Amino acid sequence: MALKSELLPVAGPQSERLRSHTASAKLTDAEFAELEGRALKAGKRPGEWVREVLLRELAGQGQQLLLAEVIGVRMIVLNLFSNLARGDKLSADDIQRLIAEIDAQKSKRASERIKQSQLGQLKLE
Repeated sequence: MALKSELLPVAGPQSERLRSHTASAKLTDAEFAELEGRALKAGKRPGEWVREVLLRELAGQGQQLLLAEVIGVRMIVLNLFSNLARGDKLSADDIQRLIAEIDAQKSKRASERIKQSQLGQLKLE
């Protein structure tokens, strides 16, 4: 399947305003059917959907989302075990508050970890 660049105006200098490059890939019938299904589900044309997926991947958003979820689960488990080890009893409301607090922090922590990794400052201990 070849993705034709659409000549749509975008922000930036004149040389960057037009989409003038093409990225293409060969797909099996099954792969293309999957691609079309996902594009349809998102309410987009296949080429438009593929472009968004590629740009999102280049920006690292998929990895950041996954890392944020892993960090969130890790924080929840560590907090729950810590409370259990101290003999604390948590109510359902306490657990919901804990989850809400962690949900508010996990994306920021994922961004920080990615930045540390990129700068070679991430310590894996």
